Amino acid sequence: MDTKVEIHIRTVYGNTLRYPHNETARLLAKLHNQKTFSPMALSIIRQLGYELELVAEDSEVLNS
Repeated sequence: MDTKVEIHIRTVYGNTLRYPHNETARLLAKLHNQKTFSPMALSIIRQLGYELELVAEDSEVLNS
């Protein structure tokens, strides 16, 4: 299993949401029955030894 967790950040109605991007991230989100990650969930994932990687933010996608 890949130890890299890829996260995609979006701002929706002023709220910062962290969406899973790769299969490992999707499985971890599914494990706690959520579509997004809270800061606490990401902290715990990091403590478990996973490497977090930011894929792209909304502004970066729109400017491409």
